[in-house]
Amino acid sequence: MTRWLLLIPATVLAFVTMATAQSHPPEIWSKDEYPNPQKKPSECGRNNKISYICDPNKLLEPKEAAALDILIDDIRNHTKCPCSAYACRHKRQGFIVSIALAEGMQRPDDTDDDDELKLLNDAGSFASHLRGNSWKFGNCMESVVIFYSLRDNVVFTSTGQTAMIHLTNKHIVQISENTRRYFGKGRPLYKGLEKMLKEYRSVFKNSYGYRQANPSQHEHLPATPGASRSGASRLIAGSAILMATKFVMRLL
Repeated sequence: MTRWLLLIPATVLAFVTMATAQSHPPEIWSKDEYPNPQKKPSECGRNNKISYICDPNKLLEPKEAAALDILIDDIRNHTKCPCSAYACRHKRQGFIVSIALAEGMQRPDDTDDDDELKLLNDAGSFASHLRGNSWKFGNCMESVVIFYSLRDNVVFTSTGQTAMIHLTNKHIVQISENTRRYFGKGRPLYKGLEKMLKEYRSVFKNSYGYRQANPSQHEHLPATPGASRSGASRLIAGSAILMATKFVMRLL
């Protein structure tokens, strides 16, 4: 009887293993394992397109992520360089805003899910770790990271020391108030991120005017389980910690 031996090259096996891992990303992310969209765009759900958006769990449609990329590029290319005069001679671009989206974030085992202060600290730690350690976009702390965890229903903005001179805690609280109705399961996340980016852009261009949220009369948003019909949110504003401005938002 003839016996056949099938040999699979290690490189092919590695490719298959990597492809399988990328097609089934974890739903709960630790801040240390969360990928960098500039270095590993395929792991960020960006189809090998270098980006400032990481969406490994595909919370956005591809066309929505592409549209947000255009807005982020506009902020970077059409705001003034906020660094030193010497640095700006070599860097013509302005503020760098990036977005990190996750199905959920890893939290300590003993965490009380109802403790919003701990939620604030965990979300802030995640966003600030990306901004200041694993991503480190920019040259003079002019970067901003918007982090959103769907399961935790938390939105958190972390700003570098230079960025926070312009995008203050007051700005973040007001803008998050203006966009809160878009966040939550079954809600149009793209619209919330789009509006947030446009208002951050206005701040960086010194054209932002404080205003109350005013939903369009023709805008009908799906109800979120446990939320009021108006989409009211419980808002928690953090202070400047570790040179970052932080904001967390939870729907009722």
